Amino acid sequence: MNSSPRTFYSTAVLTLASSALPLTGAVIVDPTLSSIIDPVGDAEISGAAPGAMSQTALEAMPDFYVVQNFAGFANGTAANYISFTDTSLPDIQFVAGGGASDGNSGGANSSTTLNTSPSTSAIRLYNNSGGNRTVRLTIDFGSYTGTFDGGVNAVGAVGFAMTNLDSITGTTVEFYDNSDSIVSTQTVGSTIDNVFFGYDNSAGTGISKIRISGSFPGGQNFIGFDDLGFTVVPEPSAFALGFGFLAGGFTFARRRRS
Repeated sequence: MNSSPRTFYSTAVLTLASSALPLTGAVIVDPTLSSIIDPVGDAEISGAAPGAMSQTALEAMPDFYVVQNFAGFANGTAANYISFTDTSLPDIQFVAGGGASDGNSGGANSSTTLNTSPSTSAIRLYNNSGGNRTVRLTIDFGSYTGTFDGGVNAVGAVGFAMTNLDSITGTTVEFYDNSDSIVSTQTVGSTIDNVFFGYDNSAGTGISKIRISGSFPGGQNFIGFDDLGFTVVPEPSAFALGFGFLAGGFTFARRRRS
């Protein structure tokens, strides 16, 4: 997919991209999209993280889409991608790491303990042995054309489910805007199993990245990530008509690809 240059963010974006340069795992093109996070069946969300937006409010927002199935994702530190031929939708990069055996983390897993959508696959984050470790998953919204550009396609609001969290010490989720500043940090301990995390920054400069950190005790433990929902940012012309070229809105709209 094509992306146009974004001069205001070019320096920060190029620095971030060059520092990571992950290898490519799987590329899933045009997965089926839904409008529901955690439909009935398999693991059910037990509550929301402190500071999370309302799941119901997110699902009611216009231009809201949910990726419920991560089948085909490969384990390991190579990046997995979701790519859409519809250029109004953001492509998404997923990079996992930090486990004792990264080769067993970050890939698709169909366990009903991890999936919040029945008959689908969640992303499993895994620590197979050893001492305490922080296992991470970083999710970037952007454009994938064989290489990934994280400098375009911020989303307005985003939410998702994390499962089996009572098997580890704690989980922290950070939401970043398109200037790479943290706009929300949401943390839960080990007293709740399946948790909704979400944040709405559509009135600001959107959300360009999510960073999930799970504190794993020693031994074999795993958690799941499922049902990634997001709202699409209006195209610049529609956005300008609705908001009259407000400074913040114009900066946000500039991140859309052509």
